[in-house]
Amino acid sequence: MLDKLGWRSLENRRYDSRLLMFYKIVHGLVAVPMPPYVTPPTRLTRHLHPLSFRQIPTPPVCRSAAESYGILWKSLDGIPWSIGTNFPSDSMQSMEK
Repeated sequence: MLDKLGWRSLENRRYDSRLLMFYKIVHGLVAVPMPPYVTPPTRLTRHLHPLSFRQIPTPPVCRSAAESYGILWKSLDGIPWSIGTNFPSDSMQSMEK
């Protein structure tokens, strides 16, 4: 459907939007200060120009709670089932009250 309408994908439009906002911040076209971690290169070489910026690697982000608790669930496999099923009957009745 996107091809039929001639639209770009949402991922590409978001990328363009971020790039446009960065351009506006660098050139002072919006009232947003430059983040302190965005720094120009310390030396200019043949491959760098005054408007180039260092790319800072970011750590991977955990996308869901399920991924972050995966180790916990895997560690539960070694626990014997008798631990969860050997309750005295009177203790279960006291929990229900």
